Amino acid sequence: MGEEGGRSLGSDRGPGDRRSKGLNSVREWLNHNAGDYEVMAALQRRPRNIVLCAMFSMHLSKTLRSPVSSALIRSQRPSPLLSHRSVTKVSNRATSVQAMAPMKLHYFDFTARAETSRLIMAVGGIPFEDILHTPGDALTEAKALNPYGQLPVLETETGKVVTQSAVIGLMVTLYAVNGVVNCGELVVSVRVNGVVNWVSDTLGMEWRTGVMYAVKEPLLAKKDEPAYLGDKVSVKQAESLMELFGCDILGLILKTFSITDKEEQIKTREELLAGKLGEKLKKLSDLVEEYSRDGFVCGGQLSYVDLYLNSWLSSICSGWLDGFNSDMLNTFPPLQRLRYNVASVPAVKAYYADVAEGMRLAFKPEAVADFAPTPPALVLHYWGIPARGETTRLIFKVAGIPFEDPCYAFSDAKSQEVKLKGHGQLPLLENKTTGEIISQSLTLERYAADIAGLLPVGSEEEVAFAESLHLFWGEDIWDNTVVPTMSMKDKDEQLAARKELVAGKLGDKLKLLAEILDKHLKDGFVCGGKLCFVDLFLYNWLCFLSCGFVDGIPTDVLDTYPSLQKFRHTIGSIPEVKAIYADVTEGMKMAYKPEAVAAFA
Repeated sequence: MGEEGGRSLGSDRGPGDRRSKGLNSVREWLNHNAGDYEVMAALQRRPRNIVLCAMFSMHLSKTLRSPVSSALIRSQRPSPLLSHRSVTKVSNRATSVQAMAPMKLHYFDFTARAETSRLIMAVGGIPFEDILHTPGDALTEAKALNPYGQLPVLETETGKVVTQSAVIGLMVTLYAVNGVVNCGELVVSVRVNGVVNWVSDTLGMEWRTGVMYAVKEPLLAKKDEPAYLGDKVSVKQAESLMELFGCDILGLILKTFSITDKEEQIKTREELLAGKLGEKLKKLSDLVEEYSRDGFVCGGQLSYVDLYLNSWLSSICSGWLDGFNSDMLNTFPPLQRLRYNVASVPAVKAYYADVAEGMRLAFKPEAVADFAPTPPALVLHYWGIPARGETTRLIFKVAGIPFEDPCYAFSDAKSQEVKLKGHGQLPLLENKTTGEIISQSLTLERYAADIAGLLPVGSEEEVAFAESLHLFWGEDIWDNTVVPTMSMKDKDEQLAARKELVAGKLGDKLKLLAEILDKHLKDGFVCGGKLCFVDLFLYNWLCFLSCGFVDGIPTDVLDTYPSLQKFRHTIGSIPEVKAIYADVTEGMKMAYKPEAVAAFA
């Protein structure tokens, strides 16, 4: 059946046809690598590669007849850590990234196809040696390193990794497992990606977005924190940006490389920018603006897609391509803002810190400083107590977002005027830049978290859990237990009611919260093992409940719930949070210092 399948695939094409020759080349490769079961099995599982699947199926039917081999092919599944990537488990040896010998990345002394790999390694803290080739000797050296005769090439201590998408795939995979990598899995993974790209080129397939197929989902990581994957919609949107640039925009630019006359080449590029290329860039710009949140295109945090787009956008503005000026993207502000945001990421900025000349000047934030975002002029109107305003204060201060904080006294007539701007209540957030007014503390906190990049991030279940805690305290615990006692005029009655609450309804709610946190906290946080605004929200209210402001609720009310006190200490010990209360020496905010719950550390 395999031989018949082979004849049918090539029977309607003449011997001179490129695709027919390509099929013969692929058959030769398959025969040569018939014993590489891991790669063959992984290749067979790639549903996008229809021609490959057909060929591998007929080849495997001839070469992998043993029950053991057949079972291996049927039973293999992608690793859950590396979902949507073609990976076959061949080794259990795990090696930390920090302990790995530096890998060697071979490319020319410019950016283009290797710069995204370099940036991912820089951001991910992955050691590598950047070996720069000159155009004259590069082809010979590339052939010696890579049977497909292409650069970039990545060399590891366990094997060679070939083609652009394979290099990118390895880099992203290394980072995606956050510092621990199964070397055996990765070598097979990138060899598979390399084979697929080579075969697609050999067969004449117009696949210009190899990076997309090597990495199905963008890698996301906020600053230097652990990686995570975005929701499916965000991932698909990010993929579309890569496809738009890799297929349409880069395809137009690459066509100009074959023009040998320099004047004609420059003229063609200028015409492209004024016409078809400009239209594609406008489309990309509009989509980047639509998809971006907190300055990045997927999930509101730095992703592989941001690094990919930044690498290419900065490269075409770097003076490397005659006919494209450094200001060619100024008419597309969203693209320039994306470049600025990526270039301003500390790890990216540090990578180019010593650049003083050449094309990489375009990768520094100074190159697009005119497109730096202007922070809004925010004013948080609230009393000089923590309570309903403190969570928003914490969010802004932890994120380093400037804002005005008048802290009104209860007798201040100004506060009464301010109330009229909203719903007659405080807190109230005013954006003096736009005139926008936001009322209601829970809504205001979510708005502030969105600006600060502190919304919960994780799986749908984790995010939903964090959101439920926000409402559980805001509605069930505080508003339905403590708040009704605020309107009691008789002080003795009020104190008696609160004492009863602590022993009854409030105590039950606090016990339930403690049990929930015991079960769901990850690395001390409520969502995805990372700080989010719900952590700050709960921290604020647990501290406020214990600060002595509410008569009748003792300051040690939480001592019978160690989980809640430990949570207070964890959040209060975060350097950015601890610094906010460092100078406090008296009053209710003493409860916000980690020392207040040091016994529960």
